[in-house]
Amino acid sequence: MTVEIQTGSDEAGSQRSAVPIDVGGASAAMGRFDVTLHLAWLAGVVLMACHGAGLWSLAQMRSWVDAVAAGANVEPLPPTYDLLANVSLYGGIVAWLACFTAFFAAMYQARRLATAVGVRDYSHSFLWTVITLFIPFLNLYRPWVGLDEIRRSVIGTAQTERPSADGDMTAFTYALAATIIVGGVGARWTSRLADNLEKTVGAISGPTELSVYLSKFVDFAMMEAAIAAAMVSVPVLYLATLRPHAVRLARQAHASTHG
Repeated sequence: MTVEIQTGSDEAGSQRSAVPIDVGGASAAMGRFDVTLHLAWLAGVVLMACHGAGLWSLAQMRSWVDAVAAGANVEPLPPTYDLLANVSLYGGIVAWLACFTAFFAAMYQARRLATAVGVRDYSHSFLWTVITLFIPFLNLYRPWVGLDEIRRSVIGTAQTERPSADGDMTAFTYALAATIIVGGVGARWTSRLADNLEKTVGAISGPTELSVYLSKFVDFAMMEAAIAAAMVSVPVLYLATLRPHAVRLARQAHASTHG
């Protein structure tokens, strides 16, 4: 259902043109935004659970090795620990991809919601907002101005009831960009340290050296988990703080049918 509303008058008293409101489109976009927001949150929970499972399995292996080094009579280490470590690794990769796919899907639905209520002055295409995230140097700037434009359009239109994507970049988008960029560098650095550590495994000649190796590996895994927690929680919070404004915008669109 499409209706038209007047956006008000300017200071000179001239009437602005009517803005078409796609009420059905706004409602559908709001529903899909909620679904993708919850999927991003769920994927983040699964990702952290995978990190937790991997850390637990490494800790169990280290405890077993310590017992062997101390001369204790222990049972052979069950293969399930190694299996759990591998499942947590690949499960974490899938959860990571799912979380960021859901994040961008939610932002796309937020843009559709704003478009449904009359926002037409977008300067950045959503497709290039996604693509430039994977292009060196451009990914330091272009994705974030595209995402912020969507955020501004939803928040600004909900607050002023005037469809627009104008405004300055918000502090939360700066925080999002910093988290993803710095977190990405940190994740690659930690992964490289872990890879270099794995190259030394051939020099291990006893359980004591193996325990030291596993202890260092656990430290790297904990750093990776901390980085992942930040890189997942900030995007989810970015969506969660946008939701109240999106709900308000959808309600305004619905109310326009009775105006």
